Amino acid sequence: MNDDKYIIGSIQKYVFSGSLIESMCNYLLNAPQFEPMDVLVSQLDRSGVAKMLEWADRGVVKSLFIDSGAYSVHSMGFEKVSKGRFATFNDMVDEYIDYVNGLDDKTIAVAQFDHIPGVFKQAKRAEDYIESAKLSWDNFLYMYPKMRSPEKLIAVFHQGERFEDLDTMLNWKDPNGNPLPYIGISPSNDRSVTEKDIYLKEVYDHIAKSSNPNVKTHLFGYTSLPGLPKFPWYSCDSISHRLRSAFNKVFTNKWGTISLSTTRESKTKADKMFLEVADEQTAKEFKELVASYNIPLEDLLNESSARVAFDILEVQKYVREHPYRPTNLMRSKRIFNRIIHMQITIETQDNEELKNALNNAIILYHDLIGRIHLVGISEEFIMPEFAKMLYERFGDDEDSALQFLRIRLNLLKELYNQL
Repeated sequence: MNDDKYIIGSIQKYVFSGSLIESMCNYLLNAPQFEPMDVLVSQLDRSGVAKMLEWADRGVVKSLFIDSGAYSVHSMGFEKVSKGRFATFNDMVDEYIDYVNGLDDKTIAVAQFDHIPGVFKQAKRAEDYIESAKLSWDNFLYMYPKMRSPEKLIAVFHQGERFEDLDTMLNWKDPNGNPLPYIGISPSNDRSVTEKDIYLKEVYDHIAKSSNPNVKTHLFGYTSLPGLPKFPWYSCDSISHRLRSAFNKVFTNKWGTISLSTTRESKTKADKMFLEVADEQTAKEFKELVASYNIPLEDLLNESSARVAFDILEVQKYVREHPYRPTNLMRSKRIFNRIIHMQITIETQDNEELKNALNNAIILYHDLIGRIHLVGISEEFIMPEFAKMLYERFGDDEDSALQFLRIRLNLLKELYNQL
């Protein structure tokens, strides 16, 4: 964790949220491409933490990210979470500090016990954000000197809190004159991916101009894989691999998020089983990919654990192959402008095939990304704002989009090779 001369964006650690069960770990250990993983577990799940320590000894888990469980306190209330074990909230914080100090040699990071803005499921007021920032920062200052490895403690900044509160963190120095080592950025769960990305750009621009430009940052619950290469995060966490599996889906680098459901009656082709709608060559490539991970295809189709393991392996590959570069966000803007120019140019021509291909492509890249089986084109190259604009114009014609995938794939590739 003590990365000497750390430069922002130079190291990135993707953390998989949620504990693992034995069958998942066995699939992972059987895959030659698997690399030991960082795992986030809530300190409220003590049995899950203990199990992850066992899997660390067996080479599945590299290190643990311990979450405070603050969201559970926010959503359920202190009494339900504490179950009578603690008289006050501070007692719970003290016990949390003792617990994570005992795990110090196994952890990559520890989230402070923060205060979530507002009242659960109620509209938030401006004063809620002011209060949450103050209470969270006070808690951080209380915890920091009591930590065995204070550099692992993450101060949390919530979306909606004032940037002057972020400045308080960035300008802070410990008694030895050291700046804050680690800040957690917590985007709002009720915001769209586009809104979160706009917010994160503002945050990172602000950090870059601060007195602490190389502070490590953690993105809490950031689920947009295409967004990851845009920002210089040090660590981030997501539980998407578990959520996709629960809906009989998996992430793939080449085809996006695909459905593997064999029993559910699908209303649209986009939700039908991938192998039912894929052409022969694509189906062959997919089966070869599954086999390369030593996961039986039948297991992938029928076992949630196999899907979780497959998803983890594909996400690990994605993160390796899509590192942060300062030019990534700039490149997206250039591509955005060039696609708009292409769209205008094509619409002024009497070429119905090109028009249809473009229209279907835009439909494809909007809400269908991650649901329709995208072949050969990476979703990261399309700006969400542009996709939204064209989606609203042309409508959600999923059948045409899928037909386009199967019939006009080469044309789509040629269009994007022109960028």
